[in-house]
Amino acid sequence: MSRFSLTAIGTDRPGIVAALTKPLAGLGYSIEDSAMAILQGNFAIMLVMSTPENVQSDSVENTLAKAAQDMNLIVAVRPVETTPSETLATGKGEGDILSVSVYGADHPGIVYGVTSTLASFGANIVELRTHVTKDSEDNKNSLYIMIIEVTLPPKIDRENLDNALSELSEELGVSISTCLKEEQSF
Repeated sequence: MSRFSLTAIGTDRPGIVAALTKPLAGLGYSIEDSAMAILQGNFAIMLVMSTPENVQSDSVENTLAKAAQDMNLIVAVRPVETTPSETLATGKGEGDILSVSVYGADHPGIVYGVTSTLASFGANIVELRTHVTKDSEDNKNSLYIMIIEVTLPPKIDRENLDNALSELSEELGVSISTCLKEEQSF
């Protein structure tokens, strides 16, 4: 068995997921994990799949070539060496899962400030989403929203982390709040 990560991006339109997964299903490839999103009219997909036999990444790309061309997608396939139990992103064997919410006026440096502070405490980002809302009247005032889920190292000093995020909140002029999240499973 081989495992691969696949990323694809292109202009959003109906049928992209079906076009990409049809040839994979036909060969018996199994999609283990996936994330998909529309970002300002562009569709992005990331997934991890396993194959029933040992295949090479160029073989997987060749399998997807027609679908990628038909849907005008940029597709990249890479081998995956770790198993799900070996990854930090599962949260298993790690510390708590923390949800971090950031709200404030949009300006450069918010993502960098928050993620670099989290990284300095050894937090591993599992998911990060951002969105900017515009004031409908003048389209100048905008609210920046960022939601991050991280796994924390087992022996983290939460008080120090919260203090660092509080100081950063004042420095960036945004509101930053955290809460522990119960691990969810499907």
